[in-house]
Amino acid sequence: MRWRAALLGMLVLAAPCVAAGELTFAGFSRATTMDELKARFPTSSFADNYVYVSDADARDHIYGVQIPGRNASAPLRLTFERPAERTKSRHPEYPACATLESAVKRAYGVPSLVRDFMEEQSQNHELTWERDGEILTLACFRIGKGTYLAEALSIWAKEAR
Repeated sequence: MRWRAALLGMLVLAAPCVAAGELTFAGFSRATTMDELKARFPTSSFADNYVYVSDADARDHIYGVQIPGRNASAPLRLTFERPAERTKSRHPEYPACATLESAVKRAYGVPSLVRDFMEEQSQNHELTWERDGEILTLACFRIGKGTYLAEALSIWAKEAR
């Protein structure tokens, strides 16, 4: 019995410290601050409430982070496009949508809404999860019959959307 209590205590301490019901991805939430971003991305470029993530700092396919900043109704937005000038092919690169979708599904289950729609030459696949006053949307696309690629992930306050 005593070892179970100790194990439970260790699990509670190891859990991420986020508010109950707060949606997160890769350690980011709408509560993420600019100071946290500067510590996490020391070699990246900053402009107002946006971070252009350097290759040296890039993790989890994230190459751009926009935080709500002073605008509480603005979303957290993570962009997955690796800019063309930083790739061998000289074309932008994106991770497979399925990779990020499975990570979000592990955390939050099946999406509450899935939308498929055309926009110019792009077939879009948008997945949405809702939890306790927040909405997480994973925006994916494909050109032609190729694999769906992840463009961005946004977390909104429900009343702001």
